[in-house]
Amino acid sequence: MEENKLIKHNKAVTRAASKKGSYMSDTKWAKLLRAIWKSDCKFFWDNRNLVLAKTLTEEQLWVIRLEDYLGDGKYTADDTAGPIRTKEIEYIIIPFHSKDNLYKTKELIDSLGKYEYDVDEAERTITLFGYR
Repeated sequence: MEENKLIKHNKAVTRAASKKGSYMSDTKWAKLLRAIWKSDCKFFWDNRNLVLAKTLTEEQLWVIRLEDYLGDGKYTADDTAGPIRTKEIEYIIIPFHSKDNLYKTKELIDSLGKYEYDVDEAERTITLFGYR
């Protein structure tokens, strides 16, 4: 029974991903998550401004930690429902304490390679896209 649910879920992910442009791989997610986690760029860790992720198959935004859960880039940590597969992440929204930290993180992302993201200076957020 559980195996059938997993098969159906994987098919739904594949179907949703095929309708969008893919910008990330496990390797790129791992590189990015490790670099942000280890950097001195600070983003919010309080209950008011959480790092959020949207998956391809759900409308709900999940609260996550920006870390490579198993060290292989395939999962990120989630504080609610367990690990989220990075190949299912449509986008991640990272809020910052200050514009200074936002710009430092933008520079860090740019230094790592080509990543698809938007910066919202007014909201002090960076939205990283796995798919668009």
